Amino acid sequence: MLTKNPSEKEKSAAFGGLILGVPALAGGTAIMLGVRKNRKQSQSDLERQLEAIFLEVIQNNGGRVSVIDFSIASKLSLAESKQYLDNKASELNGDFHVNDEGKISYLFDF
Repeated sequence: MLTKNPSEKEKSAAFGGLILGVPALAGGTAIMLGVRKNRKQSQSDLERQLEAIFLEVIQNNGGRVSVIDFSIASKLSLAESKQYLDNKASELNGDFHVNDEGKISYLFDF
């Protein structure tokens, strides 16, 4: 509660709250910014690792990769692998082939 004429005790308590609160707030903000930066860096590292795995798989298979092959190599789920390969096919003008059993292979020129 605010008063027009705070006592010395109230002033001291308010000052103490500022002394303790401001550094804690600043420290918490710094920690959150650090976590956000690390998360962003981790995402970037993951993208580079997936790119390297993708390039290795298509190089080893003559430009052809299936969802299951990429899933095994990358340790992503089948759904995540399909999404990744769909994005790469769009980005790199890749094509796909469906065999008689319905298995989809993505084809990339390299």
